Amino acid sequence: MIDDQIKINIRDFLKNYQIAVISTVDTENNKPESAAVAFAEKDDLSIIFGTSNRSRKYKNLQKNPNVSFVIGWSS
Repeated sequence: MIDDQIKINIRDFLKNYQIAVISTVDTENNKPESAAVAFAEKDDLSIIFGTSNRSRKYKNLQKNPNVSFVIGWSS
């Protein structure tokens, strides 16, 4: 279980960002695919994002739910 101060630190970090990169695997060609997505966090620190059911990432996630999700970078 994560202690309260760590949760506060994570929440504070996440509030600084609105865009993340999700990487999925194209199960047809077994190649990685990455896409920028807007995201939000829930009180339990779950990450949520939306996408169209026509998108590549949606189709990839249906076949393989393993992802990489990157938050926090600067230009």
